[in-house]
Amino acid sequence: MSRLMRLAAVVAVLFTLAGAGAEVTLFVAPDGDDSNPGTLESPFATLECARIALRALSGHDGATVYLRAGTYTRASTFRLGAEDSGTADAPVAFRSYRDETVRISGGCEIRDFQPVSDEDVLARLLPAAREHVLVADLRAAGITDFGKLKPRGLPQPIHPTALELFFDDQPMTPARWPNEGYAKTGKVLAPGTVKSNGNKQIDTGDDAPCGAEFIFDNDRITRWANAEDAWMHGFWCWDWADEYVRIASIDADRRTIRTATPHSYGYKEDRRFYVLNVLEELDQPGEYYVDRRRGLLYLWPEAPIESSRAVVSLIEAPLVELRDAKHVVLQGLIFEAARGDGVVIAGGTGNRISGCTFRNLGNRAAIIAGGTDNGVTDCTIHATGEGGIVISGGDRKTLTPANNYATNNEIHHSNRLTRTYRPAIRFTGVGQRVANNRIHDIPHTAILFGSANDCTIELNEIFRVCTESEDAGAIYTGRDWTIQGIVIRHNLIYDMKGRTGHGRQAIYIDDAAGGMQIIGNVISNVQRAMLIGGGRDNRIENNIIVNCDIGMHIDDRGMNWMAYHVGHGGIMPRRLAELPYRNEPWSGRYPWLVNILEDDPAVPKRNVLRNNLFVRSGNWRLADAAREHGTIGNNFETSEDPGFVNAEKHDFRLAETSAVWRKLPDFRRIPFDRIGRRASASQTSP
Repeated sequence: MSRLMRLAAVVAVLFTLAGAGAEVTLFVAPDGDDSNPGTLESPFATLECARIALRALSGHDGATVYLRAGTYTRASTFRLGAEDSGTADAPVAFRSYRDETVRISGGCEIRDFQPVSDEDVLARLLPAAREHVLVADLRAAGITDFGKLKPRGLPQPIHPTALELFFDDQPMTPARWPNEGYAKTGKVLAPGTVKSNGNKQIDTGDDAPCGAEFIFDNDRITRWANAEDAWMHGFWCWDWADEYVRIASIDADRRTIRTATPHSYGYKEDRRFYVLNVLEELDQPGEYYVDRRRGLLYLWPEAPIESSRAVVSLIEAPLVELRDAKHVVLQGLIFEAARGDGVVIAGGTGNRISGCTFRNLGNRAAIIAGGTDNGVTDCTIHATGEGGIVISGGDRKTLTPANNYATNNEIHHSNRLTRTYRPAIRFTGVGQRVANNRIHDIPHTAILFGSANDCTIELNEIFRVCTESEDAGAIYTGRDWTIQGIVIRHNLIYDMKGRTGHGRQAIYIDDAAGGMQIIGNVISNVQRAMLIGGGRDNRIENNIIVNCDIGMHIDDRGMNWMAYHVGHGGIMPRRLAELPYRNEPWSGRYPWLVNILEDDPAVPKRNVLRNNLFVRSGNWRLADAAREHGTIGNNFETSEDPGFVNAEKHDFRLAETSAVWRKLPDFRRIPFDRIGRRASASQTSP
């Protein structure tokens, strides 16, 4: 019987069981069969078969495809389109059955590991590692595409990773030195081609970009001289820009390393880096090395290999894609072990990813690219390589909102690979909402936005972020006057002290951006609570700022070092000219932009800083121009506890007897009971 004939039989059975117009229920199981009718007792084997059956059942009143426990290995993307849509009242759902563990995997389990017997390989390993390192033949397992290591990081584009290894659902580390932390570059002998210096672009006149050479005066360098395809990962110039670069050559006698490619900002002495993808450095449990030339995988396992599960990532495309679909729900699923992204929603409306887990992915968890009312909610995201959730949508020229959202998610450790500018949540467009997320243990920014209007960031709990970066912010945007109508309210941000320099900010409105409403946030134990980098028309009211080294910073950079960005021909006027800011609806929505170019655009005008509580955070840095052209006043500063309920547990509610109510009679209560991740029937456990 052909596949189509079998499906015709399935459809007939389903109509008989359900009746026209009824809600359809289908079942899929790893041990099912696509010749089955898709019932609980006789499930399908593949998602594709369930999709074909649903398409044949037109006129159903909603549908649920239940996935039974097990692993569904994807060699290609599972795609749903407009023809797979439900309605607002009758959605189509693909979900786990009764909270069973369902894995949508882009990987392959590797079972046949053996002790290393190759004498040449053993000689390359440190003596203490030789009896622990195992080897598997990937080609014997049917794997021939090992991927290729490529430059990644700022400003490189995001692209699929090479093959990675996950052991008992934890990401393993490509063999590296040092095992923890970073080494430091020595004197830079040749800077290579530099594309920019600070914030200024440089025309080097060199059409053939070349790498740099620096001294690394450490005996360890002798172990890397003959390594194949060795790489380095480092913060080569600034603490907000990391990049992976291939080692072109090593001169062990001269103690020098030459890179194969330049870094956009150049290389400096005394900058953090480590060496990776070196078999000679496979020297502790949890490290691995892929010999791509011979197709061999080496691993020092963290637990006995016989009772563990080793999986390598294979698929480069997204695991699931919804394109122009409507009212489709993905619920209670685990997306893992892919070289690229987890789920992509492109266009459509009313689609929702709910209560899912995203982990061990090479790139991002979920991407919402356009459409309306699409969202990610109640999910757990961790161990992704290039960030968490990316949202776009809406029409900026007409200010038509998309109303896409990321709500009630737990996102942590979502930057395994690139450590900067791969935030937990990134959004652009109009009308997006980011709310009630719990974001922590992120090496750089938690929430980053740009090219955005009329969006809301509220009720999020953010802590231990920007842990490896400086001149960074938990919530960040910058260098664009057209970013307007952003509301940042009722967020709890804490525990992110920096090291040196510009350090770490809770809310960072960088490089003359403005038009923000920063209302009712609670910021505690942060190096700098807020940094307004020369912008205007920001409203900062009703915030609680506690134990911050710098309570408030508003500077005038547009009047000095940043003047070339603000003046004629600069990036700020250029971005402004791309949008109809002098016409409706822009002129009505943001009237302060209409004549900005004739209104001393470099001056930080009309910032409002009032009705805020500062507790042991009195060190302010306000430029004279900010004071002269802004509204600064009616704030309460104190070195005493103003009557917090329990500051040690980040409960900054104010008691009825607090002096704040007398000092700031217009101060409004902050809804602490609504901040952070809320309990939900569909959410996954942290």
